[in-house]
Amino acid sequence: MYDIQQDYDYLVSELAIKVAAVGGDETEAETITLDAALTLAIGFYILSQQDHTLMTDAEKVIARQRYRMGRSFRKLVYYRDVLKARM
Repeated sequence: MYDIQQDYDYLVSELAIKVAAVGGDETEAETITLDAALTLAIGFYILSQQDHTLMTDAEKVIARQRYRMGRSFRKLVYYRDVLKARM
């Protein structure tokens, strides 16, 4: 049988891990907004706006990490909110 609470708890714990990884307070995982999460991710992986052809390999890696972290935050916050609304 499907347990929505178990899914919700899993998403919140994954979100808490990501928030803590970028220097935020993991206790806010249940209430953090998408904008706040993205601000944390962008602030952690700060990178000046440059043309990708002028970027070093290290800067390209950092840019990819920032992009992936933002996508991960979007997905986790969206699904957390969907599950919260269904509970």
